[in-house]
Amino acid sequence: MDNCATQKDNPPRNYPVSKVCNVEAPVGKYCLQNILIPIIQANDWLTTGFKFTYANIKEGEWNKTESREYLATMGIAEKISEHVES
Repeated sequence: MDNCATQKDNPPRNYPVSKVCNVEAPVGKYCLQNILIPIIQANDWLTTGFKFTYANIKEGEWNKTESREYLATMGIAEKISEHVES
């Protein structure tokens, strides 16, 4: 069995491929990557992910589906990700 720290996965079908330039993505969750790696969740990391998602929605780079897919790869439930969009 593989160590979970070395397991990799392809991004989901609706994973965003564009981003705004003025906000930094959380470590390991960049938009133009072909493989997603597991990341240990921490408050700062999650906060960065929410800010990154909000900035991309606000600037019109991402739609609702892309933002939900992005946050889902961070382990964020869809019920919570809906609040970022409003």
